[in-house]
Amino acid sequence: MRHLKLAICASITGLAITLTAHLAQADDLLPLPPDRPAQSQSSGPKETSIHTGPSQCLRWTDGCVSCIRPAIGDKPACSNIGPACQPGPIQCLQAAPAEGDKTTP
Repeated sequence: MRHLKLAICASITGLAITLTAHLAQADDLLPLPPDRPAQSQSSGPKETSIHTGPSQCLRWTDGCVSCIRPAIGDKPACSNIGPACQPGPIQCLQAAPAEGDKTTP
């Protein structure tokens, strides 16, 4: 009985060593992922989010959150989202007046 236990123990140890060696070889065979190219600050347009809003808009909403800013370039003030609201596409409610337009709504 003792010889059987020793044989089983030796088999398990040999199997563990074999599996460990195969795992080490498998790691050597896996290709490394390619390096990501460095992204410059001006790579493409920024994504519009509800908290940044469309660039030429003074008031906008997604149906859940409403935002307003006094002038283009100012930080917006936004409402809180409702607990069960499903946001839709961002819609501009009030565009900034054109440079030569002196009328106020």
